[in-house]
Amino acid sequence: MRRRPSVRTLPRAVFPTPVRAALEAPDHASASATSVRATGKGLSAQGYGLRPLILEVDAFLPRARVRLLEGHPEVSFAEMGGAPLAHGKHSATGVIERGRLLRDAGLVIPDDAMAGFGASGLDDVYDAAAMALLAMT
Repeated sequence: MRRRPSVRTLPRAVFPTPVRAALEAPDHASASATSVRATGKGLSAQGYGLRPLILEVDAFLPRARVRLLEGHPEVSFAEMGGAPLAHGKHSATGVIERGRLLRDAGLVIPDDAMAGFGASGLDDVYDAAAMALLAMT
């Protein structure tokens, strides 16, 4: 059995979910200060940027008829590869690396499905594919 990669060894793109009190803050500065008080660590602008999406999921949960789980593409790719990936997802080598891991896991994205995405959107397609694979397990 392979050992799961530690989140601490993964890229900065993997960050903790904001604490509840930080999500309720009206702006990033207040949210970060609240996070420092609660956890000893500030909240990145990227983390705070997830606020509307997290709150949307929270509003949906009471009506959910399925179990919702959180996942992260970089963690999934590290799991597929057995270690954190060597190249960033925006680099050509990183895109190739992620595409190979998806193919090796049995998910092949047809070329015509990729036609509408520029190079900058390809990483989002691969991230979504990694989450689809996770959901199927």
